[in-house]
Amino acid sequence: MLLNLVLIGLAMALYPVALTIFILIVASKRGLRKGAAFISGWLATLAAVAAVTISATGNAPPARSTAPATAIVVAKIVLGVALIGIAERQRRQMGRPPAAKKEPAWRARLDEMSAIFAVGLGAFFQPSVLVVTAAAVITGAKLSTTASYVALVVFALLSASTFLSIEAYVALRPTQSAETLGRLDGWIHRHTDVIIVIGAAALGLWLIANNAYTLAT
Repeated sequence: MLLNLVLIGLAMALYPVALTIFILIVASKRGLRKGAAFISGWLATLAAVAAVTISATGNAPPARSTAPATAIVVAKIVLGVALIGIAERQRRQMGRPPAAKKEPAWRARLDEMSAIFAVGLGAFFQPSVLVVTAAAVITGAKLSTTASYVALVVFALLSASTFLSIEAYVALRPTQSAETLGRLDGWIHRHTDVIIVIGAAALGLWLIANNAYTLAT
């Protein structure tokens, strides 16, 4: 379970959409406070997903070779295929001019944004496919050992590691951070398609291969 959650956590940490939004929030007025609120919303949502998933299984994952266990493995393969599909769709869009989109109203009011609203953004802008994949992996967890608790904590912190790093950098280097965040935001915009293609394809292939092997054996 730990390896799967680490890979999903890394993919979530590099999710360019959430990173761009977090950079905008931290760069706004009272950005550190709102950045901390965003991270709180992000982590609280993952904690809720884990709690609901474990509650649904009764903290007793289905035994191997049973129908429920097989269904979970198949579901993870389907999620892997979905990630491959996302990677392929993004690959086809590379080099094309982005479609015109209306800017969300909240972006024009970043300086006036409340911390509560930032909590909501942290919950809302999580990559849903990766969160569902993490939930599918957690169905195999039984919280009875230190290792299982550590796996969940590592996953949550790893998924928020980029946000935590940016937050710490802005707190320690407030004068230099504006220029650095601007460069980072520009780099993300230029490489968003590549990040999504590589991340989604790599994780999708891993899920398909790992769970196909589990089915075969």
